[in-house]
Amino acid sequence: MKLHALLTLACALTLNPLSALAATPQQAADYIADYIERTPELGPGFGMVVVNQDKVLLNKVWGKRRAGTNLPVTPQTPLYIASQTKAYMGLVAAHLHHQKVLDLYAPLSQFWPASSFPEGVDAKQWRLIDLLSHQVPVSADFVTEMEAYMTEVAVDDYPWLIKRYGKKRDEGFEYDNLGYNIYGAILQQVTGRSWQDWLAKVLFKPFNMPHSSARTSDFAANEVAWNHIWQGSEAGWKAVPPKTDAMMHSAGGIVTSTSDIAHWLQLNLSAGKGNISAADLALSHQQAVALDPQARNVYRIPCHGYSLGWNICTFKGYSVLIHGGGYTGSRSLMAIVPELKIGLATFSNSDNMTGRYTIQTIKQYLLYLLDAPEYKTAERENLSTYQDKVAKLLNRRQQRLNDAEQAEHWQQWRYTPSKKELANYAGHYRGDNAYLDLTLTVKGDHLSGQSFDYHFMLKPATQARFALYDVPFAQPQPVEFILNEEGKPVSLEWAGRVYQRL
Repeated sequence: MKLHALLTLACALTLNPLSALAATPQQAADYIADYIERTPELGPGFGMVVVNQDKVLLNKVWGKRRAGTNLPVTPQTPLYIASQTKAYMGLVAAHLHHQKVLDLYAPLSQFWPASSFPEGVDAKQWRLIDLLSHQVPVSADFVTEMEAYMTEVAVDDYPWLIKRYGKKRDEGFEYDNLGYNIYGAILQQVTGRSWQDWLAKVLFKPFNMPHSSARTSDFAANEVAWNHIWQGSEAGWKAVPPKTDAMMHSAGGIVTSTSDIAHWLQLNLSAGKGNISAADLALSHQQAVALDPQARNVYRIPCHGYSLGWNICTFKGYSVLIHGGGYTGSRSLMAIVPELKIGLATFSNSDNMTGRYTIQTIKQYLLYLLDAPEYKTAERENLSTYQDKVAKLLNRRQQRLNDAEQAEHWQQWRYTPSKKELANYAGHYRGDNAYLDLTLTVKGDHLSGQSFDYHFMLKPATQARFALYDVPFAQPQPVEFILNEEGKPVSLEWAGRVYQRL
């Protein structure tokens, strides 16, 4: 009887390899934990979560929340998840739609006048759901950069900022933060409640996520993980402070813990829980726009659609909803596989060094689970080449920076002003609106700059041109000074925007 049963099972697996799993989800979770522990010099901190509908199969963390300290990453440590925020906002939007708070199928013209959008963009044609599926053909880099790196944009300022800095782009899907930023502004305009408060009301509080917030100020300074950039063995890790509240935005503004994201993943695997209905989940997961599955993407698997904050992809015959988050010194990823009733998340408070470790780890878990023929080869190759990939990435970054610094317009960095000469450039500069505002001070042989919560340095190249640096390996941006007859600056131009010295 036992032999017959084994033969029957073997035949079933051969005839329908997707009907059963070669390893249990728990075994695969144990395998992936071992895989992470065997990854050489992975740091400073890392976390991985695996859940099914009813049980947390893995909730494990490694390393430090800030390099050079004794503060460990714990299952309760809030870590920044960047663009994964979109999936949370997508579910909130679906819920508020069904609650008749904010109609996802309402045209943009219902909220903002047509004159708020660039010429050629018909506000009557595009709906709120199109904002959340990256279909409204508007880009406004100044707005998205301001939100992500500098400061919060006031709700009432969005229409004129979009009108001034927005451009019509080609129609079709184009991944960007702007749609979610606009949705967040309209949500507050309509309800009088911010997107941050809606996240807490709809998701964080009802589903027991005490270590999740859209405001880093909700936690003590040493609780939140810092981000990190690898600079090589000599310089080590460059620690990047957590975002301020003003830099958290509706397309990338959540910190959460491994314990909390387990609840989030289980919610998304459910048929509805608490205040979130099955209809809410279905709307947030269903395809809103088709993608070209042949197009290259960061996940390196075919993706044929996008919902409200999830890429809809395929791996080994299974549908996978997946979304990553990347920011300065931070990488994270989450996925749900509805047919397998599995949810996964990876967290790194560094740039991963290879840049793809988070997605490789998610895929490696699924290879273990399915006993895919290549799981051993993938494991061996990923682990054995990790350090080499780290070195190659570091070399590429350094080479790109070297090449950028050799550009002709820096004129061989001939200008080496004294501290007294540098002081001529110090002061407060302001453009023609409240979002163009920066201050320069002298710091050693360069200028230190600040625009709201964004910090940078200016290195002199010529008397009228300085190079702006913000994070390691970022290519320098030119900042041009207009000098008067005495050689003192009266204004500066940065990224095409003019600031007058006050």
